[in-house]
Amino acid sequence: IKELQNKKIKDQKINNWLDMLKVLCITADQKEAVIRDDVKPVIMREFAASNNKFIFALARELEYRGNTTDAAILLSKLKARTDNNYYDGYYRNGIYWRTKANHFTLYVNYYEDYFFYLDAQYSPKEVHDLIVSIEHNRGNNAFDLWEYSVIKNEIPRLYDLLGTKYLRINDLKSALTEFKNVNDTLWTSDSYSYRKYLNANPFYTNLFNEHQKTVADTVHFNKAELTSRLIDYLNKANDVTTKNRDFYYFLSANCYFNMTEYGNSWLMKRYYWSSNLHLTQLEDDDDYFNCTLAKSYYLKAKDASRSKKFAALCLRMAGRCESYKISLGRRYDYSKTERPENIYYKNLKNEFTSYYDDLMGNCESFDRYFKSVE
Repeated sequence: IKELQNKKIKDQKINNWLDMLKVLCITADQKEAVIRDDVKPVIMREFAASNNKFIFALARELEYRGNTTDAAILLSKLKARTDNNYYDGYYRNGIYWRTKANHFTLYVNYYEDYFFYLDAQYSPKEVHDLIVSIEHNRGNNAFDLWEYSVIKNEIPRLYDLLGTKYLRINDLKSALTEFKNVNDTLWTSDSYSYRKYLNANPFYTNLFNEHQKTVADTVHFNKAELTSRLIDYLNKANDVTTKNRDFYYFLSANCYFNMTEYGNSWLMKRYYWSSNLHLTQLEDDDDYFNCTLAKSYYLKAKDASRSKKFAALCLRMAGRCESYKISLGRRYDYSKTERPENIYYKNLKNEFTSYYDDLMGNCESFDRYFKSVE
């Protein structure tokens, strides 16, 4: 590159290409990559020229060298709509990419928006480091002002993202801490989906209800409120001095169920939902698609119950969770020609024979059994 630049080439396009190639080489040659001062003018020049592909390439080099913070910030600058002709700008300047792990968190398994890429690829620590960098940036020079101009307004969304990532690994306390940092206006904004998809009671479900609203949906929670209430119920359930521990375990199980693919509060753990179910490859796929946590808490409720009818209901709900796991397994394993036996329905029939037909065949039986809690 140096030899070519010394030739004093008159074609400015070639000189620009050499500048960009030099920036990428300088970045890739660092063990711990940073954006050096001598490359910043080239970056700003190419961005002004709507060279999104170069900005993307630089972001990826930074990411590959461990600088996920600057990588995310540069990705936030990529906006396909660069002129009044939306479609022309979109197809000329649009950037699409996949994650290394082929995470599938949207309808498609590629990304054109930095936020959803972070959702799929970044760890909680990497998102945390990004937030810290934004909050400590003082915009002391032209490059910093340019670099942080978009993402500085995204802090509430990034706190929401970080809390969501903690929720996926069932770290409720950390999730609550981050959700509390979210500006309340985010939960009520018309620009996001919270008012539409977090408008049901997450602590209620019945034998069949999934996404549909019910008579119990007279209250709803934002992410911080829901997480706080779930922690409260779990504390009561785990306290051996609490009366009706089975009741609080059951409510907690309902909440965990509703935060899965099949519940009314799936937005707690995902930003996209489709009836065209597909695995995401995220760390909580087992719980999100197989209702693992919900099933475990329904079983805890059964073990803590002093009412046979309520214990039978708990087993019925555990069987409901198991039925999703069985269906998913058959969907992704074509060798399973016969439907496996649902062990929890079998146990329900063996342990609570007199309740079995009512719970399995009467869709209106739920409330009667639920009210039997002692």
